[in-house]
Amino acid sequence: MKSLVYFIIGGMLFTQSCEQKKDAPKELALNTEMYESALDVPVNKVGVLINIDSVGFFEHNSQNLDNKIDSKPIENQIKQLNSKFNAIKIIRDKSVKILDENQYKYQMIETYDKNFVPNELITKENIDQVKFNDLKKTIKLDDLVIINVKPGLDYDPTNKQKYIAKTYVYINILDLKNNTLKYSETIGGTKYINETINKTTTNYLEQMMKESLNETLSIIDKKY
Repeated sequence: MKSLVYFIIGGMLFTQSCEQKKDAPKELALNTEMYESALDVPVNKVGVLINIDSVGFFEHNSQNLDNKIDSKPIENQIKQLNSKFNAIKIIRDKSVKILDENQYKYQMIETYDKNFVPNELITKENIDQVKFNDLKKTIKLDDLVIINVKPGLDYDPTNKQKYIAKTYVYINILDLKNNTLKYSETIGGTKYINETINKTTTNYLEQMMKESLNETLSIIDKKY
């Protein structure tokens, strides 16, 4: 399970869609009923579903912002960031190679309706949003690992003239036989950006997003 979780999320910045992010993640805590980590969760033949969000802008600090801050520059840079990432096949092939080497019985879920599962952390509070019956019509497996990834930018809370880069990874394991949640947790990394808003370039923001991802992976590596 370590290889499964660690490598697949490592490719997230290269597989972005072009949607804007609406809200910052509401939860950054471990959420588990029975297990200490994802490695402890017993699974049978498992499906792997990866939901990669686009690079967006977390807006939870917007109510505290100076009205003079112009959001257009960052919106344009985010569009440029999303247009650069296009290595889906490479990341998938490498993921399959690692899964095979670790002798997992698995099935990569290539296509699915995004309305079937939440694109965030799955908890007792939102488990009713999982459409188990619809999932089981196409996924004939016992368990499903859902890895939801949200990368983005936000204003630095101590200096609203600077940005911070964030990467949130939600690891969820569903029991499709019993329509239950086996495990879920959030892991997040943050990278503070030194340049001010009016001096930030797209290439620099790309570098900071990658460092934010590396910070997230470092947390995962220490935990697992």
